[in-house]
Amino acid sequence: MSDINQIINIGPKSALILQSIGINSREQLQKIGPIEAYYRLKSSGAKTSLILLYALYAGLNNRHWTDIDAQEKSQLQIELEEFIAVQQMLEG
Repeated sequence: MSDINQIINIGPKSALILQSIGINSREQLQKIGPIEAYYRLKSSGAKTSLILLYALYAGLNNRHWTDIDAQEKSQLQIELEEFIAVQQMLEG
């Protein structure tokens, strides 16, 4: 397994908060995906912004988060909103 710190865009602070929710490797992040990882972080009370979502997505694609264009950002936000809606229905 590759260390979470080895992913582009993931610095020490991001690695620590990912590890706090049990994500310690690239493989674990790939398995749950950037949307669910971001949701879990926010649900845990982590203080983070959408930039981390973009960074997770871009990192898994070996890109810098600033290379994510407006269309990709919009799509990620839509997917996040849909994921949240499903989670709320399941918890509901």
